[in-house]
Amino acid sequence: MRLDATRTTNLRLDATRTTNLRLDATRTTNLRLGAARTTNLQLRRHDGPMFVLESVWRPAAPVTRVWPVLADPGFTWPDWWPGLTALATHPVVGPDGLAAPGAWARLQVRSPLGYALRFRLDLVETREPRHRPRAMPSSTHEPAEAQTMAWPAEDGVARLRVSGDLVGSALVTVSAGAGGQGAGGPGPADGGEASAEVSLRWEVAPVPTWFRAAARIGPGPLAWAHAHVMRAGERGLTARLRR
Repeated sequence: MRLDATRTTNLRLDATRTTNLRLDATRTTNLRLGAARTTNLQLRRHDGPMFVLESVWRPAAPVTRVWPVLADPGFTWPDWWPGLTALATHPVVGPDGLAAPGAWARLQVRSPLGYALRFRLDLVETREPRHRPRAMPSSTHEPAEAQTMAWPAEDGVARLRVSGDLVGSALVTVSAGAGGQGAGGPGPADGGEASAEVSLRWEVAPVPTWFRAAARIGPGPLAWAHAHVMRAGERGLTARLRR
């Protein structure tokens, strides 16, 4: 550890996992959980600590299958996300049959460090992935209208307001990735489509006094706990999509 204006700690967790912790005015913790999974944490100093938590999931399934699960109006995330419990939900269903602004869920998440946080997510904006026709190689055996295929052109986006033990906002983005390695293993998603990439960004401030104090003293363990919870979510989503 270097104890100067910009302090850095590098922790080698195993052959593929590395934690980089910078302790300065803006503290950043990067946890590399395997070749394709990364959790980044920034601890900003405003009136109190503000976490910026970014995770990327690659569930080895196309956008067309991932988005309906994440946008389920019943907010069924706790059904497949270990450690996440639904305390109450208020579904609002849009014309497409998926969650619409006004929907909310009150949740509890249990950390591997033993503590639990309760918070509410309010869906304030949603945009389903949009598609555009992409020309396919021509064939003399197929009509012209069959020589196109729909591919995502715009990412699916959900913006949520966070309240309770955590206060702030969350952003979920679902996009078509490059079909690389995901939680389910290497290779493209089923049907030859590119695997989806799910980006989850939380900008939140903790409310409990003990949590704020822990964030100031040692953000590293909190970043590890968050990465553990998010990894469990990626695995759970992948398992759900295999059914």
